[in-house]
This record gives sequence, C-alpha cells and structure tokens, in this order.
Amino acid sequence: MSDGEKNKTGNGLMELLKLYRFLKPYRWKFALGMFFLLISTGASLMFPKLLGDLVDMGNRGMMKAEISRTGLLLLVILVTQALFSYSRTRLFVLVTEKTLASIRQHLYNHLIKLPMAFFSERRVGELNSRISSDVALLQDSLTGTLADFLSQILVITGGITLMMISSFKLTLFMLAIVPAMALLAFFSGRAIRRYSRKAQSFVAESNTIVEETLQGIQNVKAFTNEPFEINRYRQKTEDVARAGIKGGKYQASISFIVLGFFISMGAVIWRGSTMIATGQMEAGQLFSFVIYSGFIGGNIAGMAGVYTRLQKTIGAAENLLLLLEEPTEEIDEKYLPDPSQTLYGQIAFDRVEFRYPSREEVTVLKDVSFGIDPGQQVALVGPSGAGKSTITSLLLKFYEPSGGRILFDGRDSRDFPVTAL
Repeated sequence: MSDGEKNKTGNGLMELLKLYRFLKPYRWKFALGMFFLLISTGASLMFPKLLGDLVDMGNRGMMKAEISRTGLLLLVILVTQALFSYSRTRLFVLVTEKTLASIRQHLYNHLIKLPMAFFSERRVGELNSRISSDVALLQDSLTGTLADFLSQILVITGGITLMMISSFKLTLFMLAIVPAMALLAFFSGRAIRRYSRKAQSFVAESNTIVEETLQGIQNVKAFTNEPFEINRYRQKTEDVARAGIKGGKYQASISFIVLGFFISMGAVIWRGSTMIATGQMEAGQLFSFVIYSGFIGGNIAGMAGVYTRLQKTIGAAENLLLLLEEPTEEIDEKYLPDPSQTLYGQIAFDRVEFRYPSREEVTVLKDVSFGIDPGQQVALVGPSGAGKSTITSLLLKFYEPSGGRILFDGRDSRDFPVTAL
C-alpha cells in the first residue's frame, strides 16, 4: 500500500469514527456485546484443544470416566460459546438498529433544514441515496466489522500461540503455506466479483437499449435506424460475454486453489505424522493442529474481506459527513410569534439583482424595483424565463438577493428570521 493510500485510509477512519458519536447512548450495551465476543471467541479456541485431548486420551487407554469428563467439558464449552454468541448478536443488532435510526433521523432533520440553494445544486436521487444506500452500508460496519476484526485478530493470535505451545516447528511449517493459500483464495474471489459486477452493468445497459428502442420504435422506423440499434445492442452483448469469460477464468482457477488447500493441509498432516513417528508429537496434538490451521487460514482470508468492507464504509461515511457539514437555515423549532415582527403585507423590491447559486454567470433579475400595497392584487406577466418564479422564490426567502433589497413593511427581509415568515 502506498503512502497516499495509507493516509487516505487513516483520514477515512477518522471520518468513520466521527459517526460513532451516534452510538454513545448505547455504549454500555456495545461494551457488553464486545465482552460476550471475547468469551465466545475464547471458547471457540478451546474446542480444537479439547478434541485433541480426547484423541490422546483414547490412544493412551485412559479410563472411560476421564474421557467422559473431558467430553462433558467440551459440551459445556460449546453450549457456552453458543449462548454468548447468541447474546452478542442480539446486543449488536439492537445497538446497530438504534444507532442507524439515530443517524437517519439526524440526517433527515439536517437535510430538510438546508437552504434551497443547496437543493438547486443536487439531484433528488443523489440525496435519496445518501439516506438509503450510504446509511445501509454502515449497517454491518458500525458494530459487525469491528467485531469481526477483533474476533479474527483473537483467533489468529490465540490459535498461533496455542499451536506454538504444541509444536513450534510445525507452526512455522504451517505459516509458510496455509496463509498464502487463504490470501490467494480471497483475491481470486474479489476478481470474480469485480467481473461479475461488470457483466451485470453491461446487462443493465443492454436492457436499457432494448427499452429505449422499443419505446421509440416509431422513430427508429421513421429514420430507418435499425442497423444502428442492432449494432449498438450487439456491442453491449459482446461486452457482457467478454466480462463473463474473464470472470470465468478466475472462477475456473478456484479448483486449483481448492487443490492447493488440500495439498497444504496434506503437507501439514504429513509433516505432523513424521513428528509423531519420531515421538515429537502426539496424534491428538496433530488433530488439534489441523483444525487450528483451518481456523487461521479462514480468518486471514476474512480479514482481507473486512478491509474491503471497511473501504466501502469509509466512502459512505465521508459522503454522510459532507452532507452533515452543510450549513442549515436558522429555523427555530420553538419559535413564538414576536409582535414586533407582525407583517401587514406591504412589499417592495429595491433595485434587486439575483443569480442562482448553480448558475452564477447568468443574471436572472437585474435592477428590479416595484412595490405592492397591503390587499393589492398584482399579476406577474412575461415570457418563460423572465423571472416570475424567481420573484416568488425570493419573496418566500428560498434565496437571498445577489444585490439590492427586498422590504417587508419597509424593513429589510434579512431582518426577519425564516421562521417568522
């Protein structure tokens, strides 16, 4: 990873952490969930060790009662792990849903208080995506990604530690081959997903061509445009095929990765068997060792997946924070009418100029002056684009004039809070 990418990731993590303020009201439930995670992860690490002990007890010809006690302990640990995992999941779901509800409410409250100038520069679909898609991306990451990352770190470090206690030599042998295969499997899977998304995108574009062509079939026929549309559709379907073929190459390579996993595990078992033959290891230890190897390989591949999810979440967090940093209008939700701000209906435009924020180079109103008395009915007449709707928008304080003044009962409109009007 380059220095630029590291800085970007670091800055993105800081942005993501800013959203954790919404989790603060539920921090004790979150902390309890993390405690349950530690217990359940620790219990899962004991599972391979006890299985290996059972195998060794059988090989040594130990008493049935001792084997039964170990089996009962194994059952207790499995039940404990299941109960703590269940409790942890329930707590994390509770915290996540309540936090997301707070984020959605805060985001919507902020969005609806933004000035019209903001909405004139944004598409409705983009803003809707912020509330729906970007918040949805946070759903797994607020608690799930952090929990997964911590669990994977604990399993990897704990598993390697227990393996080294059992056999330092075999641990080094395993670390030389199994993690590499896990990473190879992850990157192959990511390539398959990438080409799958490309193919889906091309399919969507080809469907759009069909829809546009059939909806406008009269125009196609009128201009004898059939060859052009046929060629356009052919190119898109060929793009779909190319993306599918490239993805198929990576998909086919999965069989070699599976073969590599079997070879890796076979190599670990072979090496362990030679150590058993020379008295350096017992069969139960090798049995536990193989299970730990699977745990570690799976979690290393999982960590790469967590990093990918984290990058998507950082992008969503940055989008949401940019929106939340937009200045809102000063709207007083507890506003009480002020007698000094009572309006009687006199309106005056005094040399008003106006340019829309999204089109600063175009002057919509220039040196406009007129007056309207209370109770007077006035019609604004003019061609499209003359500024009729703009004058109405200025009266409603959707925008502030670029120059001049708008007077209500002889007072500048800027002196009135938005809530009063």
